[in-house]
Amino acid sequence: MLKLEAITKRYRGVAVLDGLQLLLEPGSCSALLGRSGSGKSTLLKIMSGLERPDSGTIWHNGVELSALSEAARTAHRRRHIGQVFQFFELFDELNVWENLILPLKLNDMPVVPHELDALLERVGLLEFKARFPDSLSGGEQQRLAVLRALVHRPALLLADEPTGNLDEDTARVTLELLFALAREAGTTLLVVTHAVEVCQYTDQAFTLSQGRLKAVAC
Repeated sequence: MLKLEAITKRYRGVAVLDGLQLLLEPGSCSALLGRSGSGKSTLLKIMSGLERPDSGTIWHNGVELSALSEAARTAHRRRHIGQVFQFFELFDELNVWENLILPLKLNDMPVVPHELDALLERVGLLEFKARFPDSLSGGEQQRLAVLRALVHRPALLLADEPTGNLDEDTARVTLELLFALAREAGTTLLVVTHAVEVCQYTDQAFTLSQGRLKAVAC
């Protein structure tokens, strides 16, 4: 599903990523651990096509992502990759329903109201369809962000510190939802985090240190 070969990225002459290798199998759920400043966010941007590596190759679902133009990478990311962020990244001017269906609209995919209502009901947001993000709690906003990232059934879901802005109990509920929905959809999931407790939900985990990945026990 995702293969990174000899990925290198430098900033001001310093190697943030140094010949990095990674293989994620279809449908797997993985965690990427590392201290702040270790390069996790940089690696995530490269995986999603937001940035190009200085050298190396990125394969995603049979497509050489690193060889595409910026416009082609954007189109590929929009259709095939979902993303969840620490600070939700919802559109304040759109209500819950409008935020949820946005990926479907952008990809010219059908909107099936009863199916989407079932998703919203599952995460306790059905009654809030007409409300705007700033009227929701942090946990409610992140549950909506998770649904939005998965609603167009992407092959790959990247989550960058998805519980970093939540309290412990809300974080646990959000993680359980994230992994359950990803597994049900058959989506390959990678969670980037400094929280080692995420490992209990994963098939495999890695640490990023000195520009390279190392497998660790879950």
